Amino acid sequence: MLGCSRRDGILIAASVLAMLSVLSPGTARASEPVNRPGFTVTIVAPETSVAGPAAVVAYQGPIAYPMAENLAEIVASLPPDTERLMLDLDSEGGSLAQAVAAIETLLRAASRFRLETRIGHGRKCLSSCIPIFMQGRRRIASSASVWLLHGGCGPMTNVPSEKATQTYIRLLRQGGIAVEFLSMLECAGYFTEPGALWLSGYQLFHVHKAGIITELLPDWHPERPVVPPFDPNVRAR
Repeated sequence: MLGCSRRDGILIAASVLAMLSVLSPGTARASEPVNRPGFTVTIVAPETSVAGPAAVVAYQGPIAYPMAENLAEIVASLPPDTERLMLDLDSEGGSLAQAVAAIETLLRAASRFRLETRIGHGRKCLSSCIPIFMQGRRRIASSASVWLLHGGCGPMTNVPSEKATQTYIRLLRQGGIAVEFLSMLECAGYFTEPGALWLSGYQLFHVHKAGIITELLPDWHPERPVVPPFDPNVRAR
């Protein structure tokens, strides 16, 4: 278990709207795929008849059973003409076994869709979330996102297990982590000693050039103006 503190909740609609701005412009329509706890599924219709629809699958919660099983069911239920799949994550990590199962689903999905992953502003991708995120061909994240790396630990302990840690490192390598960054983590003992290495998206991308994020989101996040309703009884004094 790559353990982190758990925070329950479902991604709110505003987060989904923010995701749509990363995709090509289009019109969101009611989604036909299944929804499961922690997941929000949105199908985005294309602007032209040439391109197929895109699917935004948002997940907020731990990497814990049955997250991987639910993800597989959702992916299998996507419309057959879907061209792009964006997996938007906000996760405190969790089970390495569930991460492996989720990655297997995404590897199969990558032969069917153009797979993209995303971590939004103020969101997190901790421990076992990271190799899942790294399955995207395009891996987008905010410079203000939060990341955590540590060795693979068993239940009820923060002492890294050699077997679990080697599995975790293998997943990071397969995802394309930079060799120099991985060597630094190993040499510094971050995978063998109890503890946690906290990093921002900015540090991963600009400072360490870690090969985890391929593209940073713009720092400015525009919003629609919120204007109080007009009250004819209110007069200037």
